[in-house]
Amino acid sequence: MQKIIKTSAVLLGIIFLAGCGKQQVSQTPSTSGLAVQKPAQPKTNQPNANTGSPEEMERNRNRANDALVRSLMTYVVEGAKTCAKNKKQIISGNGGDKICEGEDLSWPTIGACGSNAYDAKWVVKNGADLNWDITVNCKNFTACNGPQNAICNTDGCKFLGSC
Repeated sequence: MQKIIKTSAVLLGIIFLAGCGKQQVSQTPSTSGLAVQKPAQPKTNQPNANTGSPEEMERNRNRANDALVRSLMTYVVEGAKTCAKNKKQIISGNGGDKICEGEDLSWPTIGACGSNAYDAKWVVKNGADLNWDITVNCKNFTACNGPQNAICNTDGCKFLGSC
C-alpha cells in the first residue's frame, strides 16, 4: 500500500511539473477589477529565416546538400560491406537500383542531384573484391562528384576538394 501511495505521489508530481512552464501568462487588470490572463509574448532573438542575402542562402543550401551527400555516401559503405561479406559483387547504379544482387539493399536517391533517380549515379570500381571504391556523380550538385572530391571504401569515406 505504501508503494502505491509513493508511486501515486511521484506520478502526480510528474503530471504537475509537466503542466508547468507550458505557457507564460501575464496578469493584466481589467476594467471590472478581475484579473484577465493572456499569453505573454514569446521572446525571440532569432532573425527571420528569409532575411539572408541570396548569396548567403545559396551558401547555406550548398552546405546542406554537401552534408546530405556526405551522409548518404557514408551510409552506403555499410551496404557495400554487407554485399562484400556475403560474397556478392557490388555494382554501379542509379538511385533506387540494387547495390548488389541477392541483397535487399539499394543505392539512395539524392534530391540535391535532381528529381529523377538517374540524376544520382553511384559508380563502383573493383566491386568483385574487397578493394572496392564508391563515388557518386550528381547531376545538379557537383561538389562531391568523382574520386577527386569524395571516395568511399572498406575503411570509410574521404571527402576532398570541394566536398
